[in-house]
Amino acid sequence: MRTFFRVWFFSVLTVVCCRGAEPTAKPTEAYAQAVIAYVEAANREMVALHAKVEALAKNASDAGKVACAEISRQLDVCDELLERLTTANRSSFDAVKSAYERERALALKALDEAAKK
Repeated sequence: MRTFFRVWFFSVLTVVCCRGAEPTAKPTEAYAQAVIAYVEAANREMVALHAKVEALAKNASDAGKVACAEISRQLDVCDELLERLTTANRSSFDAVKSAYERERALALKALDEAAKK
């Protein structure tokens, strides 16, 4: 009977310990997946924006080409920030993401203004 109690106690303790260990692994995985999904979506957007700027520059005047070159420079800064996001730790991720989103907003605004001209 004593052996049975020890085996039962050990199995219950093992189950409790294993259950307790699961939640600590999941947030890390979920965070990594969220970062990957965000960066992949942002990269797809950057590719589309670069193509839009190139298409706009083809038919633009000299002033329009200068504006497109500046927008392209802003998009390059966005690309660099995206590269930093892939290696950023949790504490610096939000700051890099905010810088990326600010620069992207400026580029989008400039792109809209260039397209209206």
